[in-house]
Amino acid sequence: MVRDTADANARFNLADLLFSRTDDRGIIRTGNAAFQEISVYSWEALEGAPHKIVRHPDMPKGVFFLLWRALQAKQPIGGYVQNMAEDGVPYWVFATMLPMEDSYISVRMKPTGSTLEKLLPLYERLRREEVAGNLSAEDSAAQIEAFVEELGFSDYTEFVAFSLREEAAARNEGLNRPVNMAADKLAEMFAAVRQLETHARKVETTFRQTHQIPYNMRLQAGRLEGSDGPISVISSNHRQMTQTLEENLSRFSRDSAVGAESIRAAMFKTCTSSLLEELYKLYSAENDQVPGNKEFELESLHKLSTTYTEDSLQEIRSLLDKVRRFGGQCRDMQRMMSGLELTRIMCKIERSKFDGEHAGLDEIVNRLADAQTSLGENFDEIQSAVDRILSRGEEVQRAYLSVPKMALSA
Repeated sequence: MVRDTADANARFNLADLLFSRTDDRGIIRTGNAAFQEISVYSWEALEGAPHKIVRHPDMPKGVFFLLWRALQAKQPIGGYVQNMAEDGVPYWVFATMLPMEDSYISVRMKPTGSTLEKLLPLYERLRREEVAGNLSAEDSAAQIEAFVEELGFSDYTEFVAFSLREEAAARNEGLNRPVNMAADKLAEMFAAVRQLETHARKVETTFRQTHQIPYNMRLQAGRLEGSDGPISVISSNHRQMTQTLEENLSRFSRDSAVGAESIRAAMFKTCTSSLLEELYKLYSAENDQVPGNKEFELESLHKLSTTYTEDSLQEIRSLLDKVRRFGGQCRDMQRMMSGLELTRIMCKIERSKFDGEHAGLDEIVNRLADAQTSLGENFDEIQSAVDRILSRGEEVQRAYLSVPKMALSA
């Protein structure tokens, strides 16, 4: 597999965007001049040919298994692909592929981020195993999915969204362009949502660890004061309180999944919309004769860019509503779980009435103290994450609304 070298990508400039449309079988119907020029193929050779005409033979089939699986499910997708021009010159692209009604469009930029280098050894190994007949395309795809999970992504779709953001940001920097403020804030929101989910799980775990306390407390009470003493009453009240909390905790834990997928989708669509806007301008300025109806293609790009922006805004607004509601739940749960601290204080008071060593009762007091400390810390982290999500969400909306609407060319 050819690494990225100056010679290999000399004709593919950072400012270039390659565009092509295929039918639902992957047959090329049209594209822009940059696509034709960098591929070196004539339009006569490209039009009506399968898009794999420009695929480099070193590419693992597992990549295309993942791409086609998403496209056929009408889901946008992307990935790192090595192509090869007609004259044998290889060039890498980050391809963003979008389903339309009965076709697919692909927008490709020159990758300059750090992710491609991490993928190259994997691509090389997978292709060797495929060629040797030791690996099917589906199994190859599964290994790619496992690899991106090792990188810290939940799945390949999440990997694509963050890779697209990275490549778009690196491209903007390389071209001395402003950063995509909305995409950056969405990435911060994503991190805050993950933090919220993590600490909500910790709340649940900590609470579950206190389940045995009322029973242990009752045992200690029986040894120290009989069955109807103050500690027995405290244990009974604690058990009733935990039963009520249990019902609310299930809803709290479920509702903590406020929408990392929504942010990921919004980030992907935000970056894609920006690419489509730029492609629209570049394509509008071209005078080259290309197959198909250019006016139709421009209108499609405009419509898709607008739709993606509107979809992103809707995703964010819906998520912010969920986060606001969850913030209220968080405050309610904090108030309810403060009862654990009351149990600890009352138990400690009753413990002080007994002389001598009572390790079991001391352990209960200490466990309640540890639980209260852990719960307090996690609730603070959750509230901090909620505040960051809401703040960044408002900034994202302002960033969207401050961008001038793309106008159709006359």
